[in-house]
Amino acid sequence: MTGVLPRLVYAVTGVAPARQRYGRTDFGKPVLLYPEGWHVGLSHSGGREAAVVSRRPAGVDMERIRPYHTILARRVFTPDECLRIENAKNPDAEYTRLWTLRESQAKCTGQGMKGVMALAGKPLPDGFLWRSEVKGGYIMTVCLKK
Repeated sequence: MTGVLPRLVYAVTGVAPARQRYGRTDFGKPVLLYPEGWHVGLSHSGGREAAVVSRRPAGVDMERIRPYHTILARRVFTPDECLRIENAKNPDAEYTRLWTLRESQAKCTGQGMKGVMALAGKPLPDGFLWRSEVKGGYIMTVCLKK
């Protein structure tokens, strides 16, 4: 594994990148095999990387802020979420933020896009914590299982 994830694992665990061991789930989510007891997540967008390392199941999604797509939003989000997008000061940013919430939660559970579509039109489930940050035209959201 190369990129930001091994450096972050080193910063959190003290285990050098050369000693770290990784695998992947059937859905492609990275799994930290050594050191044991840690959960990781990784996202790429526009040549940038975002990663998370946690003792709890975790997922991360990062997306460039993209135009609000009404038809897709109505298929994926709840009516309340669509209304939140439409009433936002920046509908494009709110659309992207809500997308990253859903995708980070699906990555946290290990389901990836299958999980996003399984929750289409349904409220996000309880039992998770989210935090979103906006920087340089990108939105990154980290999701942790409570």
